[in-house]
Amino acid sequence: MVAADVALAGLAAVGVARALPGLDAGASGVDGHEAQWASVRAKIAPGEAFAYDASFSLPGQLACSDGRGGPVVFLGGARSEDDVDRALALGRARVVVAGDASVTARAIRRSRDRFTLSFRCPLDACNVYVVRDLPEERASR
Repeated sequence: MVAADVALAGLAAVGVARALPGLDAGASGVDGHEAQWASVRAKIAPGEAFAYDASFSLPGQLACSDGRGGPVVFLGGARSEDDVDRALALGRARVVVAGDASVTARAIRRSRDRFTLSFRCPLDACNVYVVRDLPEERASR
């Protein structure tokens, strides 16, 4: 019995030792890319929002813990690029997660000059984009 306890304790110690390198600030979080998510969260101003389509499986990553962002916009009902544009404008989306083959991605490609690719989704077939200018910002120019 004692030998089994010692063996289990040894295995546990080995597991912890192997996991430690991946537990730094840049690799923590549910998908191991918390630093990238934190960088796009920092771009959300009060009243602005994240938007995402059905390709993305971790919408919890899209919440600002300090409450400054508006409600997250789900683009699952969008059937056309115009639907996506309307939803992004209405929701004041500053950051958009778009699936590779989605209508959201087509809307972004159509208005490529309005979006900057931030990074590739670590777990899903999608990209994260930052909206360069919201509709009211374009209207004031």
